[in-house]
Amino acid sequence: MISLFKKIFGHTNTSKPLERIPLPQTKEEKEIFLKRYLDTLTKHGWVLEPSVSVNSAEKEKKQAVDCLTRLDSDLLSFLYSFKSLDNDSEDVWFVGLDTQTDNLCFGENLVIMESYVIEDSTISVVLQGENKGKFVYCNEGIYEDAEIIADDFFSFLQLHAYCVELGKDTVKNNPLWAFV
Repeated sequence: MISLFKKIFGHTNTSKPLERIPLPQTKEEKEIFLKRYLDTLTKHGWVLEPSVSVNSAEKEKKQAVDCLTRLDSDLLSFLYSFKSLDNDSEDVWFVGLDTQTDNLCFGENLVIMESYVIEDSTISVVLQGENKGKFVYCNEGIYEDAEIIADDFFSFLQLHAYCVELGKDTVKNNPLWAFV
């Protein structure tokens, strides 16, 4: 497996910082990036159940929901790619569109990840306004107190993979520690 990160100076000591590889630009780079991201998660105990085939009519019906028309196509494809994707403790998970049928949108945000590690925490993508497309962290569903954690989908994946690789004990000061 090739990580989304490379150890600086070739060290494998986790006390050394990890250097992030560049964010993908082309379709091929995006596919490789997503594969590496999922490999990183599964290497660290996450369980991926690939998507069952969603029939075209159901997929079109879901995509017609206003909030989904506002999503980045790469994020939309990712959310359709799995039936479930959660950590080994089953207290952190992505909200996939393969099985999601109701309550796809919550106001101006679409919840894509949930955690019960600390209360009821979520990661959402902002659907409209000046922060459209950005990823935010919310605790107990209080969107007024949302904290922007990434400017786009691939930056979010990179940050999440970084936290997963370093582990909860190392990233306690990062809002994503509860999503490892």
